This record gives sequence, structure tokens and C-alpha cells, in this order.
Amino acid sequence: MKANSQRRSTPAAPALADFLNPGFLRKARKELERTGFVSDEHDFAPYGESLKDHCKEIERELRRLGFPGHLTPGVIKNHPTAGYAYYVYDSNRFHDRREAEAEISRWLDRRYRDELQA
Repeated sequence: MKANSQRRSTPAAPALADFLNPGFLRKARKELERTGFVSDEHDFAPYGESLKDHCKEIERELRRLGFPGHLTPGVIKNHPTAGYAYYVYDSNRFHDRREAEAEISRWLDRRYRDELQA
């Protein structure tokens, strides 16, 4: 068990079958279409490395639902409040990894604004 930035304790690495379900896929597709990424800091996503480790499987399942994007895994290692943040992003939406990381970092800043000010 490890605690994430929301102060929740979660299993270190959920198995693919534990989160690759219709609910997760529906929410992931919606978020990818809206923002271009899904992070382990999203409430519906598995915490830890699972997104990054199962990027191809997630993309395959999303394609079955009509998602046209191409997912690429990544990690932000030193975010001030999230620490390590694992994510997948739609490389069709961002020019390169740096652009995706900058957007994800801004999203994390907004998400944890109160902790940044403390």
C-alpha cells in the first residue's frame, strides 16, 4: 500500500483486469477527448504505474469503442504536490511529450492548488 497525493492508501499496482472495465474505459475516453490525457491522479484511474504499464492494452480497448487517438505513456517525476504522476496522452493532440507534460503539470497545479499554497 502507498498513499497518493489525495491521502488515500491504494494498492501499489492494480492488475489490468481490476480497472480495464466499461466504467473506466468510458471515463477515460471522455477525458482523452476533452483534455488529451488521463493521469493516475484522476479519481477514476488506477493509482501508480498501471496506466503507463498497460498503455497499449488501454488503447486497444478504447479503439474498440471508437477512440481514434494514439496513446503514449509518460511520467512526471517531480511535481510539487503530486510527486510522481503517471499518465497516458493522445499523441495526436500534442506536438510532443514536453507539450503534453506541461499541460498535465498545469492540470495537477489546478487540481492541488490548495496544497501548493499551504
